[in-house]
Amino acid sequence: MSGADLVIEGERWGIPHAASLVEEMLDSLTMAITLPEAYPGLVDEIGGFIDRLRRE
Repeated sequence: MSGADLVIEGERWGIPHAASLVEEMLDSLTMAITLPEAYPGLVDEIGGFIDRLRRE
């Protein structure tokens, strides 16, 4: 799955501005995993997944 796949699926569901919503979601997830109280492994585990979604 890629970020583009998420956008396409959102558009199929009729979600307006799907691309910007996906980008906002990925930004929010990135911020959440870097909070001081977040589990330290999240950056490596989820951060890599977020990076792949952004690239593909």
